[in-house]
Amino acid sequence: MLAVGGRALQDPSVLAELRRRNVPTVALGGEPVNPAQALSADTLAPVTRQQGGVLVLVEPEAGTDGRALGELGGLLKAGGHKPRVFVAARAFNPFMLPMNMRLLKMQQIKARAVDFVASISVEGPAMVEVPAEGGRDRKARRRGDREGRKPR
Repeated sequence: MLAVGGRALQDPSVLAELRRRNVPTVALGGEPVNPAQALSADTLAPVTRQQGGVLVLVEPEAGTDGRALGELGGLLKAGGHKPRVFVAARAFNPFMLPMNMRLLKMQQIKARAVDFVASISVEGPAMVEVPAEGGRDRKARRRGDREGRKPR
């Protein structure tokens, strides 16, 4: 699911790309524009109703989308399951978010709104490619079992 910032929803190229894709979308700021829906518990149900949901905040801005981000944080906290949260923006400062959103674990996807939405598949189910959680476990690092190294 995508939660698109108000300024990004005013960009005609972002709206055109959103209309071509089958991705549930909610508006963070201002009036919802087709295909984005208003932010509510019912519209967030696809990511909070079951385990493994993914929510991508597309270019959120604390100044214009602050009230909606606070409401989003409350809805996510009240939901049955916590989705993985990503932020798709060139520059992003998590300390500008409301406190209930700052406490969520987020990962950043460095891309502009139009580039990110254009990277989503047009055909098939709504799939968004997200970076895999990297890193090896501590025991593997201590043993030296990384690629290219022989164990001692």
